[in-house]
Amino acid sequence: MGRATELREAIKRDFVPFLRDKGFVPEKQTALIYPFRKIDSDVVFECSVQWEKYGSPRFILNFSKRGTELIASGRLAPRKGRWTEGWFRHDRPWLERFFAFSKVFPAEQVVAQLIVLFPEVEEFWKSGTIGPHIHLLPVPRPKATSLSSS
Repeated sequence: MGRATELREAIKRDFVPFLRDKGFVPEKQTALIYPFRKIDSDVVFECSVQWEKYGSPRFILNFSKRGTELIASGRLAPRKGRWTEGWFRHDRPWLERFFAFSKVFPAEQVVAQLIVLFPEVEEFWKSGTIGPHIHLLPVPRPKATSLSSS
């Protein structure tokens, strides 16, 4: 069993039904991305669980809102941190391992934290409010074409 297996199973058992209840449909997944999509008239809401690429039991939730073009995109993470330190994580930080009786947090607790924070994403989609666990990503804009005389 891999280091992230228990957390992946908890995502499938707890978070996937949570999203389905909100109208999201799972898309084709890869080893690193579990994508979901919901279409509401002319707006598409997307979110995906992105796994840490080297197999650590960590993930982040990417999200976007699209109309005819990308409107906004961002990430939901429980804390700030460089690299994957701020991601949802099953493994305890090194210092905390010395004082805890376990090297990992319960997988259900990690997924429950994701479910508790997900309303920040929904509120952002609805009103544009940026919650404390939201980090917006730059939206690429098409380059302006200039009219030049020859």
